[in-house]
Amino acid sequence: IKWFIVQDAAPIHFTAEVLEVMKKAGVTCVPKSEWPPNSPDLNPIENIWGILKARIFERNPMTKQELIAIASEEWSRIPQNTIKRTIQALTPRLKTVIKKKGQQTRK
Repeated sequence: IKWFIVQDAAPIHFTAEVLEVMKKAGVTCVPKSEWPPNSPDLNPIENIWGILKARIFERNPMTKQELIAIASEEWSRIPQNTIKRTIQALTPRLKTVIKKKGQQTRK
């Protein structure tokens, strides 16, 4: 299996150090600008980030320190079962993406 990572255009993703680590690991980095538009996001962490963001928003932190404390607290409160279900949901999503040949899976 040949692995590759789709990166956004953040400069930190393309520093000499990062590119060297990826090269040594045999990982190809593809800039997002070269990736098809509307490509499916198949990273389960995105769903977890969404849950965390909603929980933080509900608590309305007013300072950076509050944000950090609330984010840490809410991160630890996300049930492991939620994370497990999110990861398990990836298999059917991958099958759908393969069936649709990488095109849009939902409208």
